[in-house]
Amino acid sequence: MEFEIHIQCDECAGYGTVDHMSHGITANGPWIDIQERCCYVCNGTGRRNIGRESYDSLGALQDDYPDCQAREISS
Repeated sequence: MEFEIHIQCDECAGYGTVDHMSHGITANGPWIDIQERCCYVCNGTGRRNIGRESYDSLGALQDDYPDCQAREISS
């Protein structure tokens, strides 16, 4: 059976956004700016596409990717 496999994005921990921090010092003292941006690894979905792989069963797939979301493409 062929499966399309997706796993949680490691960069954003599945949230789809990452914090971007800028900081510096001006005449008024130190400043910091924190912005939430779309994750550049998963494009805001929170999941990464591993691709398509063939396995004999769903159990064999879960042995390799225990926390994945998989969709059967063909049998």
